Amino acid sequence: MHRILILTLLAIHSFDLELYAQDIHEKNSMHRLIKENHISKLKYEKFWDILEKNHITYHPKEQWSVVSDTLAYVFGNDSCPMRNEMNMRSGILSHKDGKCKVAIDPAFNPMEGKKLPIPYKSEVAHEYIFSRIAARFEMGKKFRSRTKQEMKDAEMLVTYYPVDTAKSFFNGVSMFVYPLNFKGEYCQNIYRYGKGVVILGKYNIPLYLYFFMTEESIVDFDKYLSELKGMFIFQEIDLTDKKGNL
Repeated sequence: MHRILILTLLAIHSFDLELYAQDIHEKNSMHRLIKENHISKLKYEKFWDILEKNHITYHPKEQWSVVSDTLAYVFGNDSCPMRNEMNMRSGILSHKDGKCKVAIDPAFNPMEGKKLPIPYKSEVAHEYIFSRIAARFEMGKKFRSRTKQEMKDAEMLVTYYPVDTAKSFFNGVSMFVYPLNFKGEYCQNIYRYGKGVVILGKYNIPLYLYFFMTEESIVDFDKYLSELKGMFIFQEIDLTDKKGNL
C-alpha cells in the first residue's frame, strides 16, 4: 500500500516538473519571438504629448534631466509610504544636482489624440483639485466623494503664490503649494520631504507637479521651483470659434 502511494506521489511530482519545464520553454520561446521580430513592448504616451492635449507646452532645460518620459513608478520598487502614495506618474524629472525630483501629472488624458475641450468649468476644476488634496491628507472616507467642508479644509492647507509668479513661471493665472507627507521615512535613501504644486491655466486646466527633496534641498524649494520657469507653458488659445465645456 505504501509502495503504491509513493509511486503515485512520484508520478504526480514528475508530471508537475514536466509542466514547469514546458511553461519555461513557452516563455523563453515567446521572449525569442519578441526579440527576433522586434515586437515592441507596451508603450505609454510621452508626457509632453499628454501635456499638449491639456494645452500645455513642454520646453526642456539643461538643469533638468528626464528620468522617465512615460508612465512609471516615481520611486521604483522602493517600499516607502510615498511610493504607494504617488504610485505611477506620466513623467519624472531630476535636477542635475541629484537632490530634487519632480513628477509631472497632467490633469487629463483625452483619448484618440484629442485635445481637452475648453474652457473647463471653474467650479468643477476647483472641486477636482481640492478633492485630490483632501484625499492626500486622508480627509473623509476612502473611495467616497469629499464633502464641501472637507474640500474647504483642504484649501486651508495650501499657500498661494502671487498671480505674477504664476504668470511669469508658467503663463498661469494662479498657483499654490502644499506639503507632502513622507511619514518620517526616506524614499530611495535620500528623499524625505516634498511639496505639491498646482498651477491653473487661463481656461481652468490644472497641472500638478510633485517635488521630492532631501533634507538639504527642501530649504531651497523656491529656487528649484524657479528653475522650472518657462518649462511648462499654458498656451494662449483663441476661443472665438470654440464652444462647449466639459
